[in-house]
Parts: sequence; C-alpha cells; structure tokens
Amino acid sequence: QIWRPLRASWHAYPGHLLSDVALSVRALQSFGALDNANKSSFVTMLLRQFNGSHFGSTFETSMVLLHSSWLLKEDLKRKEADRPPSVRINGQAIAGDKIKTLSNLSGWELEVDGSILTAGEHTFEADRDKYLSADLRLVRMVPVEQSTQENHGWKLSKSYYKIENGGQIRRPFDPTKEGVRVGDLLFVELEFNHQRDGQGWREMYSPSHFILHDDVPAGFLALEEDKEFSGFAWYDPDKSKGLRIRRIEQDRVYWYFRYDNQWMSKTRKLGYFLRANYGGVFSSGVARVEDFYDENSFAQTGGSRLRVAPYQR
Repeated sequence: QIWRPLRASWHAYPGHLLSDVALSVRALQSFGALDNANKSSFVTMLLRQFNGSHFGSTFETSMVLLHSSWLLKEDLKRKEADRPPSVRINGQAIAGDKIKTLSNLSGWELEVDGSILTAGEHTFEADRDKYLSADLRLVRMVPVEQSTQENHGWKLSKSYYKIENGGQIRRPFDPTKEGVRVGDLLFVELEFNHQRDGQGWREMYSPSHFILHDDVPAGFLALEEDKEFSGFAWYDPDKSKGLRIRRIEQDRVYWYFRYDNQWMSKTRKLGYFLRANYGGVFSSGVARVEDFYDENSFAQTGGSRLRVAPYQR
C-alpha cells in the first residue's frame, strides 16, 4: 500500500498510482541498488501504462520521467550496442516496406503495415529477452455530425436557443428539425459537471484546473460583446471566480477554469451567441470539457448540422 496525500490540504493532488510507484522505486534505488528482477518488473509496469506518447496527464508523465531518469540512463548505455529487433507475425517474418523501424532514446519503435492483418487472432514475436511492449491502435475517421456523446468522469450537454424580438424571447431550437436565416441569432448553452464515478482516486478528487471549448460552425460568427443581453432574465453567464479566461477565436471558443481550492461538484452553465453570416449547411462541431491534468477525464458532445437559408431582401 502506498500512502497518498488525500487529506491535510492535499485535496487536489493530481498524482496517480504510477508516479507514486516511480517515486518509491527511486527511493529504494537510492538506498540500495535494485536487482535485475525488480528493475524488470518496474520497466514492465511502465511499458504497460505507456500509450505511445504519455502516461496520462501532464503532471503524471513529468513525475514518472523525473523519478525514472536513473533507469533511462541505464537503458541509454545499453542501447548503444543494441540492434533493431526482427519481428514475426503468425510465424511469418516481417521485412521490407511492411515494417518501419524507428529508434528512440532507450529502445526501438516498430510500426507494422496494417494491411497484413485480417480479422481474428494474431501472434506477435520479437527476438528480445528483456522488455517488449506491444501497442495496437485503430483510428477511424467519421464525419463530425456522426460523432456521439462521450462521458468519462464528466457530463456535458449543448443546447441551442433562437433569440427573437431583440432578445425578449429565447426559444428552444432543434437543428435537426429547423434552420435559421442569415442575420438570425442563436444562443448556445453548455451545461456540465464533474462526476464522482467511483473509479479509485477519482472518487475523492475534484479537478481544480479544467478547460471547456466549443467549435464555432463555419458560416457563423461568435459574438465577442454580449452586454446588450445582460438585462434579460434568461441570460445568466457564469460569473464564478473560477472562470479565469474566455477566449473567442474564429473557429472555437475557450473557457479556462482554475480554482484555488477544491471546487464543489455542481452543475454549471455558460453560453455564447452565434450570428448566422452565410447561407449553407454547416457542421456544428463538438463541445468538450476535460481535466487539465488528466486527458482521460473528459466529456464530449455529439455533432449535428446547422442549416442557414440565404438572406432575402
């Protein structure tokens, strides 16, 4: 059991198990050199947690690398006399343009052409008697409007409202059933909250740094100034002290939240205005909220299409 600072004013400590283990192993190595069996177990654990680019959050990755630097130095010396491994899939040697071998700091990264694989089970072999990590990824591109809602530790929803009579009326708007005209104004409302999902450390952890962003559809303009609507009862922008930055760009709107203390897991709402500038059918894009220190803790809305009728005099 590894002691975790979950009390005594450490509520927002963002470290996970792997960085705790790396710190502990470094302490043991400083006290007395570890034998090869323990080193091998630790390296195997690192490889299993590594996804090809990081160990999870920015904090987690930096802590793991910092406290594993002694081991990386050992591997760098070993790599000097190493050679690229040969690979066999289903007993067949893979060579030529079917495999790409890349050298990294302490080992080799092998990229195999996916065309040689078919549906079903496969065996992978490499002539290495020490450390071997296999990472299989499948990337499928889909149109934005076919993207689906995802909730991983968060809940996030996006609603549209059509603003009429100069702001006197805010009417719910369903982009799948109706459209707008050039010059019309929409209000986009984002509602989100963090979920205590019972997944180990997340049950006791609330994010103190997180970011929310939403795509601005082509053909629309996100309004920078919205003070003219501040007098209407329906417009209640998030004025919490945790909202540090709101940045509106041509294709995306960002909100950055930072809380000095653990924030309460309650539902929050904020929004912005879109004005239809051009006629056509445009992808709505998706909204996404994520923990600044854990990209695996996020929520994302599904996509749709917005129809804009041309301006008529």
